[in-house]
Amino acid sequence: MRGQFNKTQTTLLLYPGAKAGSYTVPTGVTNIANSAFSSCIGLTNLTIPVNVTNLGSASLASCPSLLTISVDPNNAVFSSLNGVLFNKNQSTLIQYPGGKPGDYALPASCASIGGGAFSGCQSLTNITLPNNILNIGSNAFANCHRLIGVTFPNSITNIGSGAFSWCTALTSITLPGSVHSIESAAFAYCYDLIDASLPNSITNIGSSAFSWCS
Repeated sequence: MRGQFNKTQTTLLLYPGAKAGSYTVPTGVTNIANSAFSSCIGLTNLTIPVNVTNLGSASLASCPSLLTISVDPNNAVFSSLNGVLFNKNQSTLIQYPGGKPGDYALPASCASIGGGAFSGCQSLTNITLPNNILNIGSNAFANCHRLIGVTFPNSITNIGSGAFSWCTALTSITLPGSVHSIESAAFAYCYDLIDASLPNSITNIGSSAFSWCS
């Protein structure tokens, strides 16, 4: 059995960071600890079994080779759509695989993006958000260095802290009139950002929201 577990092997504590290839979490596991798979550079595909009901924070962060996350269809808490991890009814996107390449359009059912959900996705190039999205969580797209385009819907009201920080290939953004708040460092260190169209509806721009932008 790969990985480090608690005594009863119900909690996966840590997966070997350099272990390459696919991995299926054992069926007896109910909990995946904080950062359990974080920075697993060789992990390519992950399968989550029926009994897992809790994923710790940053449990799948910074996995640059991860292409798919699959979930047992009988899992009561989580689900997978085209290799992307969601909650059961696919209203919240929990984790996008760090190595999944190209453009991505979120499904219409999605109303929320979890904090850090796309963070460090180095191969993501364009993102289209559906009309149900109200809030972009903190660090949601941080360190997506190849992200060149974002389509914001008219439903967005808030862009969280650090949401697009270090998106160094992003050159322009157009925010819709629904946006009221841009939190601190939301677009910080977007070195190539030269055109930002902001609506009159904005009542709050946090500190360093656009620091180190062109």
